[in-house]
Amino acid sequence: MFSILFYIGLPVAVFFHLAEEAVARRKFAHGWFFVLAILELTVACGATMCGMRELLEPLMALTWGFNMHCLWHLGRALTGKHYMPGSITGIVLLPYIGLTFADMLTQWSLLDNAIYAVAGCGAVALSMYIKVLIYRKL
Repeated sequence: MFSILFYIGLPVAVFFHLAEEAVARRKFAHGWFFVLAILELTVACGATMCGMRELLEPLMALTWGFNMHCLWHLGRALTGKHYMPGSITGIVLLPYIGLTFADMLTQWSLLDNAIYAVAGCGAVALSMYIKVLIYRKL
């Protein structure tokens, strides 16, 4: 069963991930970064509240997207052989990532999970694209 810890875990995990990125990217850690970080945290909290009201789709999609985003950070750090902002939280969150993947894959069909994964990764990719556009203008 999708535990309450997973509901609480997503905004907490997003918060620590954003904090690591803010510390690592000091030259970007001003105005727009914090506006986007607050927006991402608000979306994660909103998805969590939906999940607590038994509307699990937004929470599952964002959990898939966030988990894949953390694994992407780890992959880039391992292949680039240098620190990538977000890598530390990716390592720390590996148990959370594994547990949520295992729970979602056992509770819902493969097709449902694929749909949630595509939607969540799309939302995370859009957020990253907006960050890149803003970073290039700064």
